[in-house]
Amino acid sequence: MKKTLQLSLMALCFSLSLTAQQNNPVVLPQNAPQKRCGTELPPKEWDEYFNKEVEKFKQDIISGRRAAASYTIPVIVHVIHGGEAPGTFPNLSAAQINSQLNVLNADLGGTGWNVGNLAATAFSAVGAANCQITFCAATKNPLGQTLAEPGIHRVRYQDSSWSNPFSFGSNASLKAYFDGTIKPKTIWDPQYYLNVWTSGISNQVSLLGYATFPAGAPLAGLGPVGSANTDGIWVYAGCYGNVGSLMLPTNNLGRTATHEIGHWLGLRHIGGDGDGFGNGDCAATDYCNDTPPQKGGNLGCPNGQNWGAPAYPLHVNDCAPNDPNGDMFMNFMDYCDDGSLIMFTPDQKIRMQTAMANALYRQSLTASSATQCTNPASTPTAYANMPINVCNTVGVISTTAYAIGNPIPTFFWTTTPSAGVTYSPSNLVANPSITFPSAGIYTVNCAATNSVGTGNAATTVSVDACDVGIAKNILLRSYITLQPNPSSGKVNLIMTLPSSMNLNVSVTNILGQTIMSSKHPNISSGSIEIDLTHEAAGVYFINIESGKEKTVKRLILNK
Repeated sequence: MKKTLQLSLMALCFSLSLTAQQNNPVVLPQNAPQKRCGTELPPKEWDEYFNKEVEKFKQDIISGRRAAASYTIPVIVHVIHGGEAPGTFPNLSAAQINSQLNVLNADLGGTGWNVGNLAATAFSAVGAANCQITFCAATKNPLGQTLAEPGIHRVRYQDSSWSNPFSFGSNASLKAYFDGTIKPKTIWDPQYYLNVWTSGISNQVSLLGYATFPAGAPLAGLGPVGSANTDGIWVYAGCYGNVGSLMLPTNNLGRTATHEIGHWLGLRHIGGDGDGFGNGDCAATDYCNDTPPQKGGNLGCPNGQNWGAPAYPLHVNDCAPNDPNGDMFMNFMDYCDDGSLIMFTPDQKIRMQTAMANALYRQSLTASSATQCTNPASTPTAYANMPINVCNTVGVISTTAYAIGNPIPTFFWTTTPSAGVTYSPSNLVANPSITFPSAGIYTVNCAATNSVGTGNAATTVSVDACDVGIAKNILLRSYITLQPNPSSGKVNLIMTLPSSMNLNVSVTNILGQTIMSSKHPNISSGSIEIDLTHEAAGVYFINIESGKEKTVKRLILNK
């Protein structure tokens, strides 16, 4: 049988006409400022109303008339797509959608990704608050019928003769489309569901998410305050969850939705919505006493991606002398990369609790969860996501794991071979960091166990002996991802390279035999599709070379 490599390159800037109806994943420029959040400022009337409610709630806590309560919120995700099979962007897989619930539960519980790094900061005494708010996948539709996919409502826009979300060329036009057409036609009663919408976007749109603020009875629908037709959040499908079709390496841990949920529960940006990034007003406020003043928002990761070495800077966007510890850039309500965002504060928790106790479309949600979130006991299905290539000179990987199952499972990590492998803080947590002692091939398994049974997720990790001469492999390793993996046949190399390169791509099987190869001159962004539908199930290696650098992506092919 003749073997061919089918390749399709998508330029970063491509036509998005209505007639083309393209549903290609969009890769946003990594070096350009992104308007991560499009949530509009609430009106003065809302600030006055909500701040009074917060102060009343706070005084009730202090006097002992009230205690913080635990709330559960049923979630329905309206996945807007163009007829793609589930799991094909932007028609996200159930695994990717469910992974976001795990992120939200951990982040609002004060136990999310990288939260242990808070101890190294000047804000360790403030602490990451347990907001006592959890999220579950709704199990029934508004008619009381059981959902085939809990928490998921798939909407094919052509069925209602709606426009393709990819056809809108600005943040404002996309928001107007969702608020005026998609939301009113698809929303489920916000008194009983948290409504979430996901979609693809054109490369002219730099918006990653936006939310509605919680409404008081007299304020519903006032500006960006939620109404019966609009309440909820929208998140770009390429950064929803922490597994699957994730298009932005800086926004791939689910923190966009965490940020927007903060707004949905009454939080303002930590910079107080001053004007600009680093050029704002130190007098602007987010109405929380335990967050320091700062000049607008921070972008990127102010201390780089390596949390802990070197020590955190004392100041970012300095508002001295009123911020002796610098900006709290690790707060979920700032704009930093996902890996840098790790906490809500106790005062932010008070605002969230106030919203859940008083807001028009919030206070009835926990009662709704009594019928929406009663899932039968089931054996866990485990999922694990981690780098599949790593240099032994920096032989530490971070993992992302979650499991679907009831009761909530515990985790147990093992690695084969096991000699010299260590886990931090231990192999009994959901997301340990794993250190390998030397180069080699390792199988990392995450076992999720509850009273019903155990589910396993195994990943093969290649630890390379990275010499000085190929240290720059970090470029190809970091800026090229392989999706989906595992795959049933077709996979894509998603590229966000900082500069154009000439790439040679080849595929080899486990015996080292080259199956197919191709050359791609002057490429920096886009996607290369590799078609392995005619190959047998097994392990394959995608070799990528630029002349000076080389990296290998390991692919699991399932049939």
